[in-house]
Amino acid sequence: MKMELSYDEQIDAWTLRHDAVEIDSNEALERWHDLLERELATAPVEAFHLMICVEGFSLAPELAEAYGQIAKHMVLPRTRAVVRYGTDNGLTTTSIRLGAVLNRYPANIFPDRRHASEALLRIRRLGGSCPG
Repeated sequence: MKMELSYDEQIDAWTLRHDAVEIDSNEALERWHDLLERELATAPVEAFHLMICVEGFSLAPELAEAYGQIAKHMVLPRTRAVVRYGTDNGLTTTSIRLGAVLNRYPANIFPDRRHASEALLRIRRLGGSCPG
């Protein structure tokens, strides 16, 4: 289980990528939480734009609510906008959407990085923010 947060100067946004992240137990959820905390510590203190690649990420539906609570409390306060992108087995995006609904925040998931970048650009042009 690995995660990497990196800055993309071209789009002025941070990207969180996953590698073999499989949240299928409470222990895995705790490990993901610790990794997320470590990666977010490398980001700027001021609010930033975040793109999350869901490729390499798997979330069991029974952990969607707990995952959503962590995401809501750790990511949303630090970001201006969050967009997700990538493909998976279908179950993960469903679980992410479920976590968002249960925790009352938007689940913006786009098919690829280009579409997510375009959405982020539109959000900026509108002068708004778009949490998770």
